Amino acid sequence: CSKGVARVVITLRYGIKSSGNMTMWGFKCSVEYARRIGGRMEAGAEALSDRSYMDDILAAYPTALQRDESADGLIEALKLGGMTVKAVAKSGLDPPEAMSADGITVGALGYVWNTREDTLQLDIKPLTLGKAKRGKPAAPVEGDVKAALAELFTKRILAGATAKTYDPMGFAVP
Repeated sequence: CSKGVARVVITLRYGIKSSGNMTMWGFKCSVEYARRIGGRMEAGAEALSDRSYMDDILAAYPTALQRDESADGLIEALKLGGMTVKAVAKSGLDPPEAMSADGITVGALGYVWNTREDTLQLDIKPLTLGKAKRGKPAAPVEGDVKAALAELFTKRILAGATAKTYDPMGFAVP
């Protein structure tokens, strides 16, 4: 990005190229460009550079004004790279409709974030045991878990069930 070489990607289909790495490279280029321009994009460039994980950007600020300036700067910085923002969720407010299926929570880094209450909880999916067949996951366990485990009690299945919960902050341990 700083070498003056132009690269244009119109559509990036998942699985054909390393779309995550290409997105992160686009973020890096946008950050460099925004920092050269300066002004109100500086806070957005910082959030994009230091507080992003793939397509999630999580940042905390002491005041609502700083939060809003950073969000606006982030949107402007991403525009420099030809990217758009679906929506921005903010603490203390209801989540944008485009980001929330239930109007209360937003998914963030494997957690469920209640934006109004500003709380995080693990995103625990229904327990499934066994292998997926033809791309379909095994049916969720209903009723007595102990009885379901009696049939499929192996280290591999238990490790797989535990690993399904993404917990990058370490709120829970297996």
